[in-house]
Amino acid sequence: MAFISNPELRKRGQEVYAELYGGSHADEMTSEYNEKSSDFADMSLEWAIGGLFGRPGLDLKSREFVAFALCVADGRVQDAVLAHAEACIRAGATKREVYEVVLNTIWYVGAGGASLAFSTLKDFFADMEEA
Repeated sequence: MAFISNPELRKRGQEVYAELYGGSHADEMTSEYNEKSSDFADMSLEWAIGGLFGRPGLDLKSREFVAFALCVADGRVQDAVLAHAEACIRAGATKREVYEVVLNTIWYVGAGGASLAFSTLKDFFADMEEA
């Protein structure tokens, strides 16, 4: 059965995607999604980005912090860690705030995920002044 598109969610998803992810590391992930399953790519764009990230109630920066923290906590999706770190910046966060989100995950999920995220984000944080 083919995925049935929702034009409103697709449009909103494309707008939010362009604002947060276009031209960044996330484009690689989107290409991989399309190679695996175009339906999966469409569902991600429409449901996750258009449907969830496009909802009122939280600003994009807050939504990105949540998504980023969950990716750090997961520990298996380092490409998403980098993509969401970049999106946090596009949504108005500072690198220091992104760094603090990683630190904040330690107490809830252990140091392993945070350590892995810091390794993934080494170049991302390279130009950040020491605290």
